[in-house]
Amino acid sequence: MKNGVFVCGMLGVGIALLGMAVAPSGERFGFRYVAISARVVDENGTPVSGAAVTLWTEDISDRGVYERFERVSDTNGYVTAKSRAQVGVGYKACKEGYYTSRKRTMISFTEMPKGERVPVDFIIRLKRIRNPIAMFAKDVEVSYSNSDWDFQNKCFMYTNTVSGFDLVFGDYLPPLGNGRIADLRFHWQLTNIQIPAEGLCSPSCRYDTRFEVALTNGVDGIMKGIYENTSEGRSVSELISCHSAPDVGYQPNIVIWTGYDNEGKRTTNDDRTQLYYFRIRTVTNEVGAVTNALYGKIYIFRGFNSCFRYYLNPTPNDRNVESTRREDLNNIP
Repeated sequence: MKNGVFVCGMLGVGIALLGMAVAPSGERFGFRYVAISARVVDENGTPVSGAAVTLWTEDISDRGVYERFERVSDTNGYVTAKSRAQVGVGYKACKEGYYTSRKRTMISFTEMPKGERVPVDFIIRLKRIRNPIAMFAKDVEVSYSNSDWDFQNKCFMYTNTVSGFDLVFGDYLPPLGNGRIADLRFHWQLTNIQIPAEGLCSPSCRYDTRFEVALTNGVDGIMKGIYENTSEGRSVSELISCHSAPDVGYQPNIVIWTGYDNEGKRTTNDDRTQLYYFRIRTVTNEVGAVTNALYGKIYIFRGFNSCFRYYLNPTPNDRNVESTRREDLNNIP
């Protein structure tokens, strides 16, 4: 019996060794070798030396991090590391006088032959800290003043609703709040509703939606900002926006719609923009030039028709929107 146990044990060891011979130890259990190369630059693309960069590789453990490296960018802004990863890699970069940038990204291993290191290249862009200011800021859940009760499905159907929000006072207009001027007007429409017998929560339930954010003052405006798209390999800065709101380019409204075509395919114009700039309380002269206005920015969380955070510079005609401070939240007079 002991000999049998011995033979089985040796057989198990042999199979394990055979498996190691077939696949490198770093590539078992979904691990792949990775070679990380990152370059730290400023907004103009100039290399930033002396930046503290933390690189890490990720696995599927509870901890989530397989290996971590602490590096300092060289005179050309480069840092490198070699390791193994199961699902992705990430970094965090900081330097005095700059906003911190961080990113984590998934890695596709299918395009690389086994046994070769997967190259992972990053451009880490650090934005300079110029003139940060305290801004009025608030998190807003989008709400509506009226809705229709669906007796069959026992829920509220927001089929055609409007609500106004006062960005200076930081509240909805009555009856939802105590705001005074509707700087923003939210208009939500639900049309072409097709509810199957299974009810509203059925996957086959279809409807078209139209969500509009309009600025009620005829010369106020809103515009999309350029959010740092991680799919392009750029970093996500602590300062998501530009340092200043644009001077021109504002439009009176933003419309986001979703619907179904004749073949039942879902279509939408929602590009998941996560950054907007706005200009409110605008006053112009006889030739249409802006003489007085308030500027700010909006960060989108789950969708403009769900919730967002806005920052408002209280100083007239000051387009500075350089603020990231969480303590500004709810700091509305």
